[in-house]
Amino acid sequence: MPRRIEDIFQPVTIRNTVLAEHISVFTTYHLQHYAKETVKTYSKALQSFLSFILVDRNFKYRLTDFERYAVYLSQVKHLSPATVSTYLTALRRFCQYLVECKELPRNPAKRIHGGTIPKKLPTFFTHIELQSVLKSSEYPTLNDLRDIAMMHAILSCFLTEQELHKAQVKDVSVEERCIFINDEKVPMTKNAMSALQAYLQMRFGTQQSHYEMPLFESHSNRSKGLSISIRGIRDTLHQRLMKLGVPEERKSCLSAYTFRHTGGCLLAIAGYSDEHIMQKMRLKWKTSALQYLQLQQKAISEGLEECLYLID
Repeated sequence: MPRRIEDIFQPVTIRNTVLAEHISVFTTYHLQHYAKETVKTYSKALQSFLSFILVDRNFKYRLTDFERYAVYLSQVKHLSPATVSTYLTALRRFCQYLVECKELPRNPAKRIHGGTIPKKLPTFFTHIELQSVLKSSEYPTLNDLRDIAMMHAILSCFLTEQELHKAQVKDVSVEERCIFINDEKVPMTKNAMSALQAYLQMRFGTQQSHYEMPLFESHSNRSKGLSISIRGIRDTLHQRLMKLGVPEERKSCLSAYTFRHTGGCLLAIAGYSDEHIMQKMRLKWKTSALQYLQLQQKAISEGLEECLYLID
């Protein structure tokens, strides 16, 4: 007879003080490149986990222990399904960190999911919407060129808002056609590099670029010259999306993330495997890549096949 799944996960004991230290290191250093709100949420989730362990007094990192914790979040803490799902996502990633630290031989938390919220596939742009939002006017302003460069960077280079905020001019290599993110070389498509060069050319003209300057600069009066904030990125892209001329209910579904999801759909249409999509988009979870393969046919029906040149 095959072994029961529970038997794979033998009891493990981690002292509470050691676990607390691991949580501190994980949230301080392992998540240092995440958005501040994400770090704050993960910290809160893991403190909740630590509090549960202190009260439970019998947590041995077995599958049944994690199932008991999931029930606790839902039925004792009365958290919403969405919050339970978020807390469990944080726990899965933290336990994977514990595996890397040799505290756990395996990650049983991978098998625990919220399970109570419907799986909703991400929203993507149609061909017409994408062409409209990326279109430049005959006489573009510096703001226009910056926004278009940011949209291309999210769409085909899969940069996050946090990475756009932190990027500096020196991170871009025109010769290698790439941008360095956290010391990792991220290839840039022809269109993304062309849009970025147009923005930098108008911004600096014939003057030599200041390499230590932010790549995407804020143009508001209060923060002019500083890196555009994450809120600034969202606000400026939201303003462009508002001009699309789509119904109000459709506008409420669109955001900066829609560019990234659209890029994922383009990879699926281009025939990329789930592993290759994970690599290109720098995803940590296979399920995140599989959702774009699920959307492939729907994306084709919305005309996105005509936009494959954007990821070349």
